Amino acid sequence: MGKLNPIQVKSLTAPGRYMDGDGLMLEVKPSGSKSWVVRLQAGGKRRDYGLGSFKDIGLSEARDLARDYRKKLRLGLDPLPRGAPLAGRPPLLRRPGPCTKSTSAGGATASMALSGSPH
Repeated sequence: MGKLNPIQVKSLTAPGRYMDGDGLMLEVKPSGSKSWVVRLQAGGKRRDYGLGSFKDIGLSEARDLARDYRKKLRLGLDPLPRGAPLAGRPPLLRRPGPCTKSTSAGGATASMALSGSPH
């Protein structure tokens, strides 16, 4: 593993996917943004896992994350279980309480929860 070096990674500007090895790649978008992706296979299915932006994660850390993802898959674990925040990153913030939507039926306004039941 380790075909890319930090100087190369920093200087890459042409859109495309640049392979580092063992499934790790740097994806450069036409906009110039760069992100790390690791391609892994488990249970006969191939999946690309986004590891994060190049601004936030350097080459060495991306290699470590890719190694951790591969290890979890070998142990039969999902590297990104649904609902679990990534280590070192805060979970998405959500507003407390139910979301409501105001609707108008025949000139009268009613407030309904997302479940569709009237209040």
